[in-house]
Amino acid sequence: MKNVIFTLIAFFAFVQAQAQLSESFEGAGVPTGWTVEGNWEHGNAAALSSQYMPYPEHTLFMAANDDDWGQATGGDGRLVSPPITLDATGPLFLTFDVFFANGDYQGANERLYVEITTNAGTSWTNIYEQEEGTDWANTGVDVTQYAGQTVQLAFVYDDGNEWNYGGAIDNVVIGALPELDGAILSWDGRVQGLTGQQFPVLGKIKNTGATTITSVDVTWADASGSHTATITGLNIACSGRIRIYTQRYV
Repeated sequence: MKNVIFTLIAFFAFVQAQAQLSESFEGAGVPTGWTVEGNWEHGNAAALSSQYMPYPEHTLFMAANDDDWGQATGGDGRLVSPPITLDATGPLFLTFDVFFANGDYQGANERLYVEITTNAGTSWTNIYEQEEGTDWANTGVDVTQYAGQTVQLAFVYDDGNEWNYGGAIDNVVIGALPELDGAILSWDGRVQGLTGQQFPVLGKIKNTGATTITSVDVTWADASGSHTATITGLNIACSGRIRIYTQRYV
């Protein structure tokens, strides 16, 4: 039997973006200019977690914890940005870190989504709907069509009219996306097995850059050293995600 130290890494080259909005929520309380409607709070994982809605560590962030609010209290809410005047030229992308398990307790459809307004909140347009995840993930949304306009963003949590779970947001940025960039959303792999036995390497990656990803390098380490597999034939457009698969030997 051999133990495995298993680390999944995807390598991407990137170009640093110039941000027009950059909010890390690392200050004291809700940042100046941001407004909270309903169930959104500022804090760290220890302060914002509850029995059935534990948040992974992520320094300070904003969260809507429906579980903590309890069965008798509606847990819906909106986190609204200050007005942002976007550059007249694109491409422009909204990126943010998000944690959303999408538990849908007793079949009630809880949602975490993003809206944008160009008329100071008179009307809002849904531009992104978050999928479920088991950890913090980075998300990119193309907002080039709003170039040259003054906009506001709203991060909306809807508990589906049920005592549900919640979601969290951090590191909100609007700017030019890195040309080539990606994020690992999840990976699976056993940590030990018989020497010489073949194991699958399974993961889910997302394209957080502007350029379509056609291949990735996946690297893991075990007692015999570091190993890399190149996966080709991919076609992951901006904000797209895909499951990847390769094999390793212990």
